[in-house]
Amino acid sequence: MKVIECKWKHFSSAHCPHLQPFLETSMHTAQMVTFNPSRIQSLTLSRNPGWNQARFDAALKEYRRFLLLCKQYPEAKIMAPSDVDELWHMHMLDSVNYTDDCQRIFGGYLHHDPCIDEPNATNTQETLNLYETFFGEKPGREWTDMLTCAGPGKGCGSISALSTQAH
Repeated sequence: MKVIECKWKHFSSAHCPHLQPFLETSMHTAQMVTFNPSRIQSLTLSRNPGWNQARFDAALKEYRRFLLLCKQYPEAKIMAPSDVDELWHMHMLDSVNYTDDCQRIFGGYLHHDPCIDEPNATNTQETLNLYETFFGEKPGREWTDMLTCAGPGKGCGSISALSTQAH
């Protein structure tokens, strides 16, 4: 029997068998979005003098969540807020590790789409809705400034964006 601790209650698959598939999927996906952030941290803090450790830690948590959304909803157009986008850029600059991380997490390279000249209101709302559905909580205020999108055919949330070679 698996027990998952939540800040509100304990959930047990024995008491709530209908939750078991979701719990297993969420735990499995969370385990797959792991990588060593030390080089991302070094790059981010050295290139962004206004950042401190607390800001980096908060952005890293949300970057992992962004990657989880991309993994969980491959056909959605997922948007990234500015701090998450900054970490994504720093991760991509560490290209060998980024490529390896993408291969392990997504099965291929995860492309970045800056969404130039595209309307963002619908995609932003969809991302916020998916975030709340998947994580069971509303996104924090850092998710109010969506800058980068990803979606079918182009960005990180796309099956067709996952190629076996980096571009």
